[in-house]
Amino acid sequence: MPEPAGDALSDGPLVSAVPEPDAYRHDPAAAAIAARIIDSAHDAASRAWDVSDHVRAQASDAGLELETPLVRELVFVVSYRLRLEHGGKPGCSLKPSTDTESFAWPPRIPEVQPDVVALWRDVETLVQHPGARARFNDLLFERRSTVPVSGMLPGACED
Repeated sequence: MPEPAGDALSDGPLVSAVPEPDAYRHDPAAAAIAARIIDSAHDAASRAWDVSDHVRAQASDAGLELETPLVRELVFVVSYRLRLEHGGKPGCSLKPSTDTESFAWPPRIPEVQPDVVALWRDVETLVQHPGARARFNDLLFERRSTVPVSGMLPGACED
């Protein structure tokens, strides 16, 4: 008889047997290898939607386990989609590839943990490929426009 996906608690909901992924903990030394992986993936990909596959391949070639938090975050970086404003309005923004009320993949930019943002900042200074530089700059811009910066003067972002 097959086992259920979780254990039913006597007075509570079904508990999932799937563990939460490990959180990324930033190590500035990882930025150099991350930048090489991202640059190489952008160089190897002939189409924008192929970059994530090349990130995985480059990470594997560099000897990194594909399930590590660093590789997961690099795949997330290239998995956001650039969405144009509706109705012919000027502007665009980066959004998760999949986004519902209860789920987003990759995570919504305002919800990304500070250690991940630190990775973005460090890698942004090292990447060379124009597409990679644009992506990291866009991520950091989106993050600044949706999350208040500590120490910012009140009203500094207001029109």
